[in-house]
Amino acid sequence: MKYIIITSVSFLILISLSCKDKGVNPIEDYPPGYQHDIPWPSMDANPWAIHHGDAQFTGRSRFSGPQLGQIEWRVKIPTTNLTHDSFLSPIIGRDSTIYFVSYKDTASPGSFLYAMKFDGTIKWSFPIESPTAKNSSPPIISSEGTIYVADWASNLTAIKNDGTMKWKLTLSRAITSMMNLDKEGNLYGFASDGILYCFSPSGNIKWSLTLDNFGSSSSAVVFSPDGNTMYVTGRNLYAVSRTGELKWSFDGPGEGTQDGTPLVNTLGDIFIFSGIYLIRSDGTLKYVYVDSSGFIPHDWDPTIDKLGNIYIGGYNGIISLNYKGELRWRKSYDLHYAFGLISDKNGIVYFLTTDNKLTSIDSLGNMKWQLLLDGKSYYSPAITEGRMYLGTVQGTAKYFYSIK
Repeated sequence: MKYIIITSVSFLILISLSCKDKGVNPIEDYPPGYQHDIPWPSMDANPWAIHHGDAQFTGRSRFSGPQLGQIEWRVKIPTTNLTHDSFLSPIIGRDSTIYFVSYKDTASPGSFLYAMKFDGTIKWSFPIESPTAKNSSPPIISSEGTIYVADWASNLTAIKNDGTMKWKLTLSRAITSMMNLDKEGNLYGFASDGILYCFSPSGNIKWSLTLDNFGSSSSAVVFSPDGNTMYVTGRNLYAVSRTGELKWSFDGPGEGTQDGTPLVNTLGDIFIFSGIYLIRSDGTLKYVYVDSSGFIPHDWDPTIDKLGNIYIGGYNGIISLNYKGELRWRKSYDLHYAFGLISDKNGIVYFLTTDNKLTSIDSLGNMKWQLLLDGKSYYSPAITEGRMYLGTVQGTAKYFYSIK
């Protein structure tokens, strides 16, 4: 009897080893180009911790987005004068609190960081110094609940999730880039004088590196999948180590800051210049997509789905490329300027049109629904399970929405 049991176990082990050798383990059998969700301990506790969703700026949520295309609630943001502007990209904390910066709301201080419950109730607001009546960089939230905000008064402020200040640091020039957190929770930002900073969670400057003389709201700091390299956009694309050494620089087209934030895929390749250039992690050019139909990409941030398909917005529509850089489809949609394309875990893509219609399309570019909003929206909305959050500006009114 013992002999039979041992033989049966041995037989099962042989089958297991045979399957492993043939590479048929279903857990590891992913299609070519598949995009894994990259673990990021410093932000993963939150559904949407950063502009465009994650440390690689994929614009892809781990959750399903809004399914019905209906307004769940709309909140009018209080203002005290008639000089209204915009909202920066919202973020979502681990307790489903939504955080966003609204600027040009009042004469003084000019901007506020709002914390809003998932039912649309405002929990608190934190005043942001803003001598030019605008804010420079979208907020970002860590897994332990600290919100970081940069302003045009050259302040970097860390705020607790109860609305009280944790610390404040004043720099020589304002951080204007999209900020980012490494896996350990250190914060990175690119200032308008061309200096890249690394800050500890306690607010100390760990190191700084001069890259350029031009950092703007089009600049960004985006991480490689392993977290050891960051890609910074100014006049060029720079690769910088976590310890502050410049690894390489790629000189792209144009003289100013490159439009659109970079997007990094699972392989570590970088989509830049609105997604039509693909740069390898060593700084060499992999491909440039050229569209013979006259498609003109612009500074809408692209998004990438789980299968590696990338979606790129332009003045005259949207194109989708597969993971090899080959054209999948081209659709005519009239996109609104500077609204980032985002996607959910099912490959559904969302964007805004010039006539203020929030639009949902499937992975083949076919429309699912449209929803008319009151006003324009800029930057990138946020997605959590079955919901999208974004703000709009219409004349002298500002609204913040939950879409289901």
